[in-house]
Formats: sequence, C-alpha cells, structure tokens
Amino acid sequence: MKYLLCPKQYRAEQNVLAGFSANVPTILGGETWTGKTTVAKRLLKNADRAQVYTAYVPGMFTKAYGNVYSAFAAALGLPLNSHFMSFRNVEHALEDLIGGREFRLVFDDASVHFGGGAEQRNNSIDLVGALLQRFQNLKILAVSGPDILDGDLKKVVAKEARYVDIGLWQDDQQFRTFISRVGEACGFKRSQLLNDDFIKDLLVRSHGASGALIQILQTLARNSSYKACPSLPIQCLRNMWNF
Repeated sequence: MKYLLCPKQYRAEQNVLAGFSANVPTILGGETWTGKTTVAKRLLKNADRAQVYTAYVPGMFTKAYGNVYSAFAAALGLPLNSHFMSFRNVEHALEDLIGGREFRLVFDDASVHFGGGAEQRNNSIDLVGALLQRFQNLKILAVSGPDILDGDLKKVVAKEARYVDIGLWQDDQQFRTFISRVGEACGFKRSQLLNDDFIKDLLVRSHGASGALIQILQTLARNSSYKACPSLPIQCLRNMWNF
C-alpha cells in the first residue's frame, strides 16, 4: 500500500516537519487507527542519516523495562546494564551516536512514558528536560493527545508546542476518491466500489480512520468471492467486521 494514498497522514507528516523546522516540540494525535505510529516511524525512516540521528521509544519499552532510562537506552541500542541507568553515561554515549547531527526523538504512546505513577512520570520529565538542555538540535515528537502537556511536562517544554491531528474522514468526494484509490491498490475494480450503502457503512465501521479503512479493504481483497462481486455488498462488512 503506497503511503501517499493516505492524504491525511501525508499532511500530518508535513505539519510535523514544519514543527521540527520551527524548533518546537510537536504532539501528533488522532483517533485509533488514524495512522499516528505510521507517520512517526515514516518520519524517522525517511530522515537523511547524514544529517539526522533518530531514536524511537515505544510505550511498550517503558512498560517492559519499568524504567524510562532503561527504555531510552534500549531505544538507542545501548546495553541494558546498570552503567546506563545513569543519564550522565547515556548522555556521553548519545553524544557519540549523534555526532553533531540533528537529533529527532519520538516518544510513541507518550501517555505511557509520562504516566504510570509519579516516579515514572517524574523520571520521564527529568529525562526530557536533561535532553533539551544538553542537545540544542533536539526535535521531540510525542505521539499522544494534547492533554499530555496539562501537567509538569509543560514546565520543561518552555516553547509552545505544536499539536498535529491526523483527523478522520467524512463522507465527501475526497473520501470517495480515497476509497477508490485504496480499493484499486488492493486489486478491486473502481466499479466494485460504487455501492453507496457499502461506502457509507465502511465509513461507519472504520470510524473514518485511514488505517482501519485500509485494513478492511485489504482483508476483503483476500477473499476471492468478494473480488468476483460486480459490486461489493454491505453484507461483507457485517459478516467480517465487528468494530
């Protein structure tokens, strides 16, 4: 599936890059299945490695290790031992890894890192504060809702943060065009996607989220009987999906 078939995700990516250019911490939000993690990972994957050093810290790391410093060290590929439980030691290793380049850091599922009790939240905030103070070329992206800045983190992030919401689809011509492109990429003919009831129910069952729409159409395409339908019936959604 081509990424540019998801225009809402593409626009979100451009807005995050604008936040990086403006040198402000950026929050990437949106409903479930809108593609927040897809956008975040793509931003890191497509970065020019000669100019940019990247690090991706998923929420499951902090859950697994129970310590944000261990999670951060693991994200950097450092050995998980007591030596790197100290930020000072992580700092020196990170300085070598960055090598003077721009540093893009993503906290996915940011509510996990900056939640989970006072100790974990405070350690996460202290880590961000130390990184911002040490690395002037740091660009932070937190995948979360805007409420992530309601607490003490806002005191550390001195500059006003940029909030980017991927957004949901509504039943309009842009949505219909998007469905046609995704459907054709999945192997359907455009004529198979003209059932108005099917299109409307598809929007309802996906909650308008790009990622859910793509997954539903990809799954339907794996069923040869649906590929042979002159027009996709609404029943195929009711039979296969329970959102």
